Amino acid sequence: MCNNKSILIFGGTTEGRRAAEYLAGTGLSCTVCVATSYGEKLLKEGEKLKIRSGRLDSEGMAALMEEGGFSIVVDATHPYASEAGENIRAAAKRAGIKYLRLKRALPRRENETGERFRKVSSEREAAECLKEEEGNILLTSGVQGLSAFTEAGLSDRLFVRVLPSEESIRLCAENGITGRHVIAMQGPFSEELNLGLIKEFEIKLLVTKISGREGGFEEKLQAADKEGITVLAIEPPEENEEKPGLSMEEIFKEISGELGLSFPPAKVIFSLIGAGGGMNKDLTFEALSALKEAEIVFGSPRLLKLAGEGAKAFPFYTAERIADALFKEAERPGRLFIRAAALFSGDTGFFSGAKNVAESLKTQAENKGIELEMRLLPGISSVSLLSAASGISYDDAELISHHGRKGNPAINIIRNRKTFLLPSDAEDLKKICVCLSKKGYGGIRLCAGFELSNENERLLRTSAGEFAGSSETGLCCAFFLNDSPRLNQLTPGLPDDFFERGRVPMTKEELRELILCKLKLSKEAVFYDIGSGTGSIAVEAARLSGSIRVFALEKNEEACALIRKNAEKAGVENIRVCQGEAPHIIEELPPPTHVFIGGSGGRLKEILQRVRLLEEGPVRVVLSAVTLETLSEIQRILSGFSNENAEFVSVNINRSRQAGRYHIMQAENMVYIISFDINTPDTI
Repeated sequence: MCNNKSILIFGGTTEGRRAAEYLAGTGLSCTVCVATSYGEKLLKEGEKLKIRSGRLDSEGMAALMEEGGFSIVVDATHPYASEAGENIRAAAKRAGIKYLRLKRALPRRENETGERFRKVSSEREAAECLKEEEGNILLTSGVQGLSAFTEAGLSDRLFVRVLPSEESIRLCAENGITGRHVIAMQGPFSEELNLGLIKEFEIKLLVTKISGREGGFEEKLQAADKEGITVLAIEPPEENEEKPGLSMEEIFKEISGELGLSFPPAKVIFSLIGAGGGMNKDLTFEALSALKEAEIVFGSPRLLKLAGEGAKAFPFYTAERIADALFKEAERPGRLFIRAAALFSGDTGFFSGAKNVAESLKTQAENKGIELEMRLLPGISSVSLLSAASGISYDDAELISHHGRKGNPAINIIRNRKTFLLPSDAEDLKKICVCLSKKGYGGIRLCAGFELSNENERLLRTSAGEFAGSSETGLCCAFFLNDSPRLNQLTPGLPDDFFERGRVPMTKEELRELILCKLKLSKEAVFYDIGSGTGSIAVEAARLSGSIRVFALEKNEEACALIRKNAEKAGVENIRVCQGEAPHIIEELPPPTHVFIGGSGGRLKEILQRVRLLEEGPVRVVLSAVTLETLSEIQRILSGFSNENAEFVSVNINRSRQAGRYHIMQAENMVYIISFDINTPDTI
């Protein structure tokens, strides 16, 4: 194992700078050799990062290696700088230092043939080809081979893009290229900038090296394709068989093995992008920029066509699979940053999977010690697209998603004048329309949008009943327009004679109202009605909001049948009837936030214990009792564990009844209502 942990890097290339910054950031001493003063300016010298500017021959390189006491030399020069590479290799061999060649990942374009894309072996061959062509030429292959083009008599129509360095400008002047024909700019260059230059200088021919992602090769080709101009691509020299090039990851594995080091994971810059309807025109400029920068892109196959050609695409979008693939990449040695993106249809803030992915990645990154920078980039939501296509506003609509969700939103559609619905697909929408028809609401008007923002976009204006029997397929969303909504009552208070009772006991109307007030239900409540009886409490709770999840727990089979009948009669579908005895049946259910216990079967203590163990946060509990013995038992149980906001209320209700020509008040049984919050697990 080498004791000297100092690295010498040759090359002012993008990947060479990345390697140097990364190694210096891990605490290794690095010296970077760049050929020009301009290359020196692109790096920032620091305690662990030294920069040496100026060209060296083989002798000078060997002297530097011997004097500096370096343990490893990394050749990160340009893939076309074959002479420099040979000199570095020979010098390292002479100095007896381990030599590593950093290979730039070059694109494979074997299928690119024809008159508009031609491969050539050298600048000389490119110049000879250009002599046979007409039109202005944009040369982006570097200044070193410029003489091949000027000697071929192409100077008058040659526009040369070079680095803004003194050496580049001087070499252009020496070859007779001056003034407007010199475009001195520092890359990388976007497709839009390449397009701008092609149009400005009326370019018909473009010369480039097959330089990979770092060299902006794809952006050049994309711009050339859009303008219909010819590209001459100079192929890289053959790899040295004795010392083949290594990827960035392989280079750092070699360094870590040689020096006995372990490298920290890369910082992950992750963009969650709203892709609208899945077309480029739906993306914001910020989203397009993030996609072009992304090395890794996640999304459905339909959306992955938006990813850049150089990106590694993964055809999935769940949090678990994204985290697994992304953090494996981050934990590979040799990466300062990983830029990744996930594509979601519509808008990231409107019923999007982006929320769960963001929360999951944040937690997992913290657990793994990975630095994560997350950006949420909005897109055009499905409701916006449908509103624009149909002319129907959505500021007064109920917005509902049923995409991949259980339940049935028919009750919301029945209760609202205007509802926007995001179903899983057309089949899902048909099922909802079937349900509306069965309830007598098949006449509700429907406007469904298919393939919104795409060239095959279409609208279907019909009724819920007609759509229920249609043969439509595919992704869609819809507005429901209900001219006669069944407006939802904001308070509980169904009359007792609304409920079918049979021989099952039922909590009376006034008590139901008081119990529901004491429960303090929220829209997100998970509510247990234990000893549900006829389900009167459960039904009233479910009617308050379709988002409340109600579980009616009842051991009596006849009572369970009544609960189902009463729920159907009330038109609520957010009730689940659970037949069985508490507390055993509770173990199969999600943790509650609110509980009413109308009947415990003598197992009140066990029920409260089980309820508290299920939920980490506070649970609101309301009990009812008729006898003093039950009230005393409740007091004893509550004194055995911590609770807050305990309140005991006695209720004496008198109802009027007619006696001949008169009305008299008749007292009902005294009822006790006990309410409290359980906050911490305790031994009862």
